[in-house]
Amino acid sequence: RALLQDRLEQTLLSARRHRRSFAAHYVDIDHFKAINDTYGHHVGDAVLVAVAAWLRSMLRDSDTIGRIGGDEFVVLQPEIDSQRQAEELAAKLCGIRDHPFRVGPRDIAVTISVGCAVFPVDAENPVDMLRAADAALYEVKNHGRDSFAVGAV
Repeated sequence: RALLQDRLEQTLLSARRHRRSFAAHYVDIDHFKAINDTYGHHVGDAVLVAVAAWLRSMLRDSDTIGRIGGDEFVVLQPEIDSQRQAEELAAKLCGIRDHPFRVGPRDIAVTISVGCAVFPVDAENPVDMLRAADAALYEVKNHGRDSFAVGAV
């Protein structure tokens, strides 16, 4: 978490210096508790590893991903030109629904919810960036999951 916080601060300083935008994406695996409860924690752990690898494969080398809690990740997307680029990445990440993961003898389908904040539109400091992304995430969760929202709500 400390590394992610440091990366967030560095990304923000760079964006401010170069007058660029960046996005912070809060990613949460939908109904992850049900996976653990149904199949056991060993399967849940395997799903976490598979989801993290899949998310990483969707990112640019300059993007950062960090796990911040049980089934929550943050993706930093530096050097974007518009909110549209944040929306495009969030939609791409939500495509995970079409790629079930093979865990032992079964395929497990996963959906995610993504909340995004864009600097400097939604927030101008690291704490508020994550707060705005988290608020957008809960907006998605309150409207049925398996989607994304961008911006302070």
